[in-house]
Amino acid sequence: ATGNLPAHFSSFVGRRVELVAVGEALAANRLITLVGDVGIGKTRLAMAAAAAAADSKPGGVWWVPLADLPADDTDAVAAWMLHSCSLSRPSVDPVEGLIDHFGSIAHSLVVVDGLGGASDAAAAVISRLLGQCPDTQVLATGIEPLNLPGEVVQVVPPMAMPAGDGVMRLDELEVFDATRLFIERAATTSGRQFDDA
Repeated sequence: ATGNLPAHFSSFVGRRVELVAVGEALAANRLITLVGDVGIGKTRLAMAAAAAAADSKPGGVWWVPLADLPADDTDAVAAWMLHSCSLSRPSVDPVEGLIDHFGSIAHSLVVVDGLGGASDAAAAVISRLLGQCPDTQVLATGIEPLNLPGEVVQVVPPMAMPAGDGVMRLDELEVFDATRLFIERAATTSGRQFDDA
């Protein structure tokens, strides 16, 4: 498949309702932003939604991790997007380089993960990209929305978890997504440590 979507190194637990909602939003809109607190699971949800949509994106699914980009500068963000997508950087405006590439391919999805401190510049780049590349969609994640026209904002809530009152059996705890995630990650970690021993 075209694109650079990272492979899943662990299973995707829970979030069925949210995953369906993101899929429906992607079927009808060009800009979707997943917002929520740090560590809530926006990245994993975006990755799962992008993977589910990949078959309908002949132009590819492209993953752009912005979280560690300190500069809130349009050219820096566009250049990083080009680099993340393994596209050659033109000697001219890097935003134009993105537009040239995505404007020439059909139905692609760009996932911009971790807007963070570069959100203003990212909004400017995404606005130009969507404005000039009608077959391109963007799925973004951040603490706050981009506040662009046509943006669909989906709030990612905390996973369901037990209230903490009383004692529950394991099978009762496994009903909750947060508990299932914890149990699975603990088993994976335990297995890794055992294998390395």
